[in-house]
Amino acid sequence: MLAGPIPDELGRLATLELLDLSNNRLTGGVPAALSGMTAIREMYLSGNRRLGGRVPADIFAGLKRISAVGLSDAGLTGPIPASLGESLHNVTYLGLDGNQLEGEVPPELGKLAGRVRLHGNLAICVPPEFVAAAGSHSHIAAAGVPSCKGTKIPVTRRPVVLPVPSLGIGGSGERGEVGGVADGDQLLCGRDNVLAGAGLVAPVWLARVFSLVLQLRFC
Repeated sequence: MLAGPIPDELGRLATLELLDLSNNRLTGGVPAALSGMTAIREMYLSGNRRLGGRVPADIFAGLKRISAVGLSDAGLTGPIPASLGESLHNVTYLGLDGNQLEGEVPPELGKLAGRVRLHGNLAICVPPEFVAAAGSHSHIAAAGVPSCKGTKIPVTRRPVVLPVPSLGIGGSGERGEVGGVADGDQLLCGRDNVLAGAGLVAPVWLARVFSLVLQLRFC
């Protein structure tokens, strides 16, 4: 499993057509140097939950041949740039799901209806302009994402981070009790864990966490 930042030297691979670094432990965001991979057709960085940074819209402007981009579950933050829809208007797949993106989804992405995945970003919404651009495919493009009209987007969100031994994260097989949450927490991330007990029964302490949003799949 690879770990650490993505080397800038990869940008020198001007004839490379496929880059798949999915499901590693990469950090430091997507480097701008990848814009030098002018022959790239498919780029997959999904599953690197600590990659972080903003959506790297600028690097795709010069990648005219690219047809598929996987940035799902990569720890990306901030708004989705409108320029992304213009740079990737020819892609057949764009994965942005499972990140920490926020704000309104730009209408330019509505043109990618049926080809873009946005669900699992808890602080984004689709404006009417996006729905109009998506046309008859709007129900597909906006699947799992609320409408901005009449929707209150949370301004702050404090994730509850639980230690690995407590939940058996990553399929390690370790078992334990869920703990460490308090009133005022808004997100309990319980994905990919090994929970033990006689059936899925909420513990007594959960009733005291009034503002908790329990999400066991998309975190």
